[in-house]
Amino acid sequence: MTVYDKVRIGSITKVIVTTVVPQLVAEGRVELDAPVRRVLPGLLPAGFAAVTVAHLLNHTSGLPDHVGIPELQTAEDVFRHRFDHWTPLEWVATATHGPLKFAPGTRQEYCGISYVLGRTDRR
Repeated sequence: MTVYDKVRIGSITKVIVTTVVPQLVAEGRVELDAPVRRVLPGLLPAGFAAVTVAHLLNHTSGLPDHVGIPELQTAEDVFRHRFDHWTPLEWVATATHGPLKFAPGTRQEYCGISYVLGRTDRR
């Protein structure tokens, strides 16, 4: 590689969210046991009412997998979709289409959409 090569950096949001949310908890601005629907009103459907901030952070929310956004499993997939842009609200909409996969807190399963919720705003 040279200084002129470009690479796509992914997952930077995860580092920021997992750093900032505990700071907000320490400051008393966010509660880990707070329902996400209270912290981020209007983003999750009523059927997701049991999901808390802690569930998002420890991947026990039960949020469904996203649909409609291309899976990037190969180098060719990454290249083909390298200029795609999805807003946080668009990402959230792709994972709130059906019921929860499991009751929050009963299982642990990685869910990248949890980090997207952590940076979603109304703009």
